[in-house]
Amino acid sequence: MKKAGWDDDRIESLLRSMPSIQETRSKEAVYASIQEKIKQEQKQQKQPQKKAPTWLVPGFATLAAAFLLIILLPVLFQNQPFDNLSLMQADSSKEESTAMDEGTMEEKIAIQEIAPSENALQNPEASDRALTFMAPEPSSHLVTAEQYANSTLLTFGVADDMGQNIVPISVLVPQDGRNEIELLSEIKDTLPIERLGLGVYPLQPYIIAEKDDTTVQVDVQPGEIIGTSTPELIFMKSLEETFRWLDYTKVEFTTDGQPGIEFAQFGPMLEKSIELTMDQAYFLYKKGEEYPTFLVPYADVPFVNIEEAITRMNDPVDTHMLLSAIPDGVTITSVVSQDQEVVIEFSKDSTLVNNDEYVYFIEAVLLTAKDFGYTNVSFNGIDNFQIGPYDLTKPIPVPIAPNLVNLD
Repeated sequence: MKKAGWDDDRIESLLRSMPSIQETRSKEAVYASIQEKIKQEQKQQKQPQKKAPTWLVPGFATLAAAFLLIILLPVLFQNQPFDNLSLMQADSSKEESTAMDEGTMEEKIAIQEIAPSENALQNPEASDRALTFMAPEPSSHLVTAEQYANSTLLTFGVADDMGQNIVPISVLVPQDGRNEIELLSEIKDTLPIERLGLGVYPLQPYIIAEKDDTTVQVDVQPGEIIGTSTPELIFMKSLEETFRWLDYTKVEFTTDGQPGIEFAQFGPMLEKSIELTMDQAYFLYKKGEEYPTFLVPYADVPFVNIEEAITRMNDPVDTHMLLSAIPDGVTITSVVSQDQEVVIEFSKDSTLVNNDEYVYFIEAVLLTAKDFGYTNVSFNGIDNFQIGPYDLTKPIPVPIAPNLVNLD
């Protein structure tokens, strides 16, 4: 398409053809009109404006806030999830549109603070749900039968950083056809020991293999004597806490494939029996606030029965930096064993709280019962029937293994 030519003559011709716009009034008339409008505006500004009474604005604001509260209370009582947000938005809109004095603002804040309290008193279930949202349900720290059903369990007896305690930690890995010892040998070099606040895994340097369903072989290098770098008792304890949870009952020692291992104090040894139940009590170990808490077995003297072990759990083991697993305010009046079940009875003034501290207490009792060969534990004489995942109204099965950790 050809572009239109826009020269000066053509533009001038178009402008001349447009309708004429002219001021028909004289200059004097226009000037007089402007002067008249200026005088009128000045006159209006000089006239005093009638002010509203000083009590009217705050009084009206208070009345409006009360009226707004009356309208919103039914919604609050219905426990709608957006009720507090709606009230805050309405208050914000009111503050933007009305100039309140300090007294009125304080009254408004008081109303906002009282309204949720009245709602909680009239609807306690809503208050409970709010508390549940703010404080998540404490979880288990153990391996349960349900978890174990679809995974392979691995346990490692890891020493604390002082070499005084062996902490049994558990790992669940997907089943892939390999046995526990094959998987354990692969994972033992990658344990997040430092992140957990622990020391060393005494079996980490050695070759571990499964001989049969009940026997494990531990092989060391020629010339190595156990006890020079790792204390012999810690080494033996690590063997127990590594293999007993996997139902192995014997460890055979070899040196470069040949029978026997030389120990600094014990001398040459060919094998060690592993007891599945050790008759121990469980305490709490934690290196520091930034590290997790672990349940640790301990027996300073052989316990005659589980009642004696649970009684010992009331006090810490200061020499080993182990804390009591029984919270303050909890008194156990009796421990009775009935066949495969242990019944724990609490005093009337005992109070159990649904938080992590009391979950550890329940789990310490469960692990102690397992260590004495029992299969269930019942808790009687308390008002709080749910502690974390544990329903205390019925017997609780003992766990598969302690201290479940995530390798990631």
